[in-house]
Amino acid sequence: MFEVFMSICLFTTLECDNINVRYGHTGSDGLAISYYGMMSIIINPRINNEDSILVHEVAHLIEFQKGNDSHDYRFRLTCKDLSALTDIKGICYE
Repeated sequence: MFEVFMSICLFTTLECDNINVRYGHTGSDGLAISYYGMMSIIINPRINNEDSILVHEVAHLIEFQKGNDSHDYRFRLTCKDLSALTDIKGICYE
C-alpha cells in the first residue's frame, strides 16, 4: 500500500514523507486526518479497492490544506484531477 500511496502523493505538493499511512478500522473504507499539521491516512484492511480509496484520501489531504473538509465540487474536482494524473480511478463522488 505504501508504494501506491507514494506514487499518488508525488503528483502533489504534500510532504509525502511526513504523512502516516496505515491500515486500521475506521467505520468506512478510509479516513484522512489533518490535525495541527500532522497528516494521516487510515485504510480499512477489508476493502478490495485500496488504490481508489488512496486517491480519494490524498485528495482530502490536498483540500484540507485549502480549508475545505467536505465532499463538495472542489473536492470532486481535485479527486478527479488526481485520478487523471495517476491513472488510478479514484472514488470521487462521495
